[in-house]
Amino acid sequence: MELLFTIAIFFLTSNTANANSIPVEPLTVEEKIIKELGPEFIAIAKCESGMKQFRDDGSVLISPTSDIGLFQVNQVHWNTAKQMGIDINTVDGNIAYAKFLKEQNGYGDWYMSFHCHGYKNNIQ
Repeated sequence: MELLFTIAIFFLTSNTANANSIPVEPLTVEEKIIKELGPEFIAIAKCESGMKQFRDDGSVLISPTSDIGLFQVNQVHWNTAKQMGIDINTVDGNIAYAKFLKEQNGYGDWYMSFHCHGYKNNIQ
């Protein structure tokens, strides 16, 4: 009888836990950008990298001028990002460093693609 009671309690608690567990879908790249930077940074990422962090072969997107990922973070920032513990070779890291740049310089770090996205350095 005690064994049946133990099995019944286990069954009830395990089903309750599963019934209360709601799977959480991971955010898309676009949702992460909007959450961390704002919707205008979708346009900036499209202009800078075509919304790509990686090439088709899975390697990190690096421009001929050594700019990395979604927001084409220039090599002059690589050491600072590393010192901050941010890996700009990842989607989350590239977004995090873009957020840092936005907080420091507004849209200024993306002035070379202004003709494409239209955002001037006026958000500080």
